[in-house]
Amino acid sequence: MSSLVRARVGDFSVTDAISLDDARDLASSGRLVDHLLSMKDALATMPAVTLAPADSSRFCNGIAVPINSSQVSSVVRVLDSAGSLLAIAEVKSREDGYVLVPHKVLAESPEVIAA
Repeated sequence: MSSLVRARVGDFSVTDAISLDDARDLASSGRLVDHLLSMKDALATMPAVTLAPADSSRFCNGIAVPINSSQVSSVVRVLDSAGSLLAIAEVKSREDGYVLVPHKVLAESPEVIAA
């Protein structure tokens, strides 16, 4: 074997990709955003935990929130009650149960954080 080409990673296929030259051209014409996946779509295959509004607010402000142990997976995407992507988080075990610890908050709306 003289070369190896990775044609797919998870749900991402090389047939859906664009070249760097095409990306530059699209960016210069203001159309690159039309060819990008949203964060929500990019993370769609990751296990999800949905938070209630009060927990969403605390969580987006960096506070770990308790969760039901049936939702345990090491790394999860976090959604608010409307299904909007809030963050990527880790589920950690503590003496009193499981908590969801923010790893990267991605909330796009300041209303979510202030709620």
